[in-house]
Amino acid sequence: MPTRSHRAGSLRPLFEKMSANSLSVVCLALGLLLTCSAAPKDGRTSYRIPEYMKLCHRSDPELDKCLKESLQVLIPNFSNGAREFNLPSFDPMILSDMRMEYKNGSVETSIVNKEMKFTGISNINVLDVRSKFKDDGKVAFDIDVFFPEIVSEGTYKMAGKIFDMILSSQGNYKVTMNDIRATWWIRGIPEDRDGETYLRIVHFDMKPKVGSMVIEMDKLFEGSEEMSKMALALINQNWSIIYEELLPLARTNWDKIMTSVANMIFQKVPLDVLLPA
Repeated sequence: MPTRSHRAGSLRPLFEKMSANSLSVVCLALGLLLTCSAAPKDGRTSYRIPEYMKLCHRSDPELDKCLKESLQVLIPNFSNGAREFNLPSFDPMILSDMRMEYKNGSVETSIVNKEMKFTGISNINVLDVRSKFKDDGKVAFDIDVFFPEIVSEGTYKMAGKIFDMILSSQGNYKVTMNDIRATWWIRGIPEDRDGETYLRIVHFDMKPKVGSMVIEMDKLFEGSEEMSKMALALINQNWSIIYEELLPLARTNWDKIMTSVANMIFQKVPLDVLLPA
């Protein structure tokens, strides 16, 4: 694809960051909601379980159906936060800032995103859940989800260079993604602690498919509205190609980030409380 190599490359880090942030928030919501399927066990937990939360048992032949129904109910109910679990609102999800540096050959770019707001997460459709509890204690969850639309917006500041061309811009951005389908591949291993068995997540992978994406940015080239429009048009015309190119790198980042986030949750509550036998 030589005709777009340096132009698409100059905007690659920004595109990557925006798409990764939007989808990682989706996974964060899932992690929080899986935890909220917890129920009190012998009075040893301090959780106050809302009445709308459906408890699922590992021995239930219809466990996957139960998990699917539970997740579908939990997400809309928790969109404004859950005081019982000290969970903040996640639709909209507000993030203060994110920073990234990208270097590859003649491309060097640093980007700072601030005042980020993500909306649309609570409109999730949980399509299917497939769980497996192995004899050695390992656990696997495959969860198919669909989002009609997720929107990310905020401010950005970008600086760097492409070959000999200096980049320096800042302004507002908005990314609208529609028809997002993904399967979350979550893998965990048992970990005994204080007489209880906890689940440690070792992988949280995904390969989202996006139906359409529209990116809006102002002041890409300060003082040149024409160049800014041309660059933005180039990104929107080639968003699917750029997305596919960046997906392998993004998946690696998502796995690391979401595995860490999930363990903040699963390491706090014993498995027999999250999913009783």
